[in-house]
Amino acid sequence: MKERRFSLVKQFPLPKEKVWDLLATNDHLNRMIGLFPVQFSNAKFDDSLFYLPAKAKMSGVSLSWKEYPFEWVKGEYYSVQRIYTSGPLAEFRAGIKLKDVSVDEEPMTEVEVFSMLRPATVLGKLVIPVVAIPGMKKTHAYIEKYIALEDSPIVAVPQPKHHSTTNEQALTHVMNKLEPSKAKDFFMEHLIQSHDQGVVEMQPYKLADQWGLDRDDVLSLFLEATKAGVLNLAWSLMCPTCRVAKETESSLRNVKSDVHCDLCGISYNMNFDETIELRFTVHPSIRKAVSQTYCIGGPNITPHILLQKRIRAGTSWDIPTIASDKDVRLRILTKSHLVPESEEEEDELTYRDDGFEKDGFSRNGCTLHNKSRREIVAVVEEIERDPNVVTAAKVTTMTKFRRLFSSEVLAEGQEIGVENVTIVFSDLRGSTSLYESAGDANAYRQVSDHFHFLSERIMKHGGTIIKTIGDSVMAAFYVPEDAVKTAIDIQQSIDAFNTEHDTDLSIKLGMYNGPAIAVTANNQLDYFGHTVNMASRIEQESVGNDIMVSSDMLERPEIEEMIQAYEVEAYETQLYGIREAVPLVRIKPSAVYVSV
Repeated sequence: MKERRFSLVKQFPLPKEKVWDLLATNDHLNRMIGLFPVQFSNAKFDDSLFYLPAKAKMSGVSLSWKEYPFEWVKGEYYSVQRIYTSGPLAEFRAGIKLKDVSVDEEPMTEVEVFSMLRPATVLGKLVIPVVAIPGMKKTHAYIEKYIALEDSPIVAVPQPKHHSTTNEQALTHVMNKLEPSKAKDFFMEHLIQSHDQGVVEMQPYKLADQWGLDRDDVLSLFLEATKAGVLNLAWSLMCPTCRVAKETESSLRNVKSDVHCDLCGISYNMNFDETIELRFTVHPSIRKAVSQTYCIGGPNITPHILLQKRIRAGTSWDIPTIASDKDVRLRILTKSHLVPESEEEEDELTYRDDGFEKDGFSRNGCTLHNKSRREIVAVVEEIERDPNVVTAAKVTTMTKFRRLFSSEVLAEGQEIGVENVTIVFSDLRGSTSLYESAGDANAYRQVSDHFHFLSERIMKHGGTIIKTIGDSVMAAFYVPEDAVKTAIDIQQSIDAFNTEHDTDLSIKLGMYNGPAIAVTANNQLDYFGHTVNMASRIEQESVGNDIMVSSDMLERPEIEEMIQAYEVEAYETQLYGIREAVPLVRIKPSAVYVSV
């Protein structure tokens, strides 16, 4: 039967970027315009075309279809195609186009909503106008609702009509046990006011930005609320390429070593930095939230992808100029084939079944020829990691997390990589003679007080104590700068500590930054590997009241700035068990700066 095409155009007093954020979050948009929840299955191929099988019910009528990948240019347009295998429709295409029509610096965006529907039955022919036009009008109405929305940190976008099932009495009772804070107030209002999807798989950093609060303060609150029984935590196992969750586990013990992504066509090893993300869902005793899926392929599901295009076999695509100032790459969906941007101006690039013929593409525009035997989906994406993700690497270096969730460890024998962690070792200078001169009881008290002194400062700057070994401490930090801040704080505070406790302790400190292996040892998360060994050996170079670091840590601008006021000594030395000489820097935080 003959297809029907529709188009609706309207202008709105909003920047184009804001309109894109509203309309490219398709899962939420589809809820707002009254569409139905969808069940998606794993990706498949049919006649060399990649698609997701889907099914749903609309007004009691069962529908099933093949949903092909969205196509888009970020901030400009998107579209999607469905080929139906049951129901009154045969085909559906829809999308949006945005155009900046601002006048005299007043933002104005023209929004075209378009659709094409082809019926499969007489019933389909009759319902097309009834379904298509109202849905397009509702899309425009959604933007109008946003414009009319009262400024609120809790409700950032219009919400679908819902009846909150929050047990406010239970929520208030539990949360009253926690320290008063603005974050706590916003958190409670969020659990009460948000629709169901807003209280499942919550990302603390995103909410912190929305509320205008410190990210780590909000994350700490989420951890406390989880321990109090308000939330459940879950570990999302993310594909490092498409950055979509492939599996979810309730405990680190259940995390596997590798996971497969059918969308990207790869299997990948788990690591704490990139593929294991912590998310939170409201506990059923506080609110019974029903999670339903309305879309899994819209542009804002993968916001790092700037362009996505289906290219049929034997055809070409003119890749537009890339506006982003971040590093990008060109990748083929369901394949591990990718190329980075090239410094050379490559006007043309050919893709065949075994990959690209060249090693790079031009961000200033080039033509991609698909000479493979099937349709491909090409994406241009930013390489930078998602800054809104709370990674396992982050939380497992937080003292609060380790204290509240000491049972969150890996399965025995399981090893997970950590791409980047800063390990700090401390030691008391002359501790052996301390026990002889002060006596066992007095020496033990001094060592115990010194552990508390170190713990306070390590926690203050975002690190955690992994373990104590005699009178030494092994600590871990997610951010190298925080490790250096902690070390400076320790060495600048030790004189006051000695005065207060009538002691004469001198602390040796050394650190190293790099990859490590996370394992479970003695029923707690621990780190092993070259980075740990190096940190231990570097600490042995300390003479007390100083900080030993590898010279490459000073290449980080913030660390270089931190130590400008202090005396530093750079030298190379042979560390025990390390073959080659290692360039080190001794920092003396209590000393006046001397040029080296």
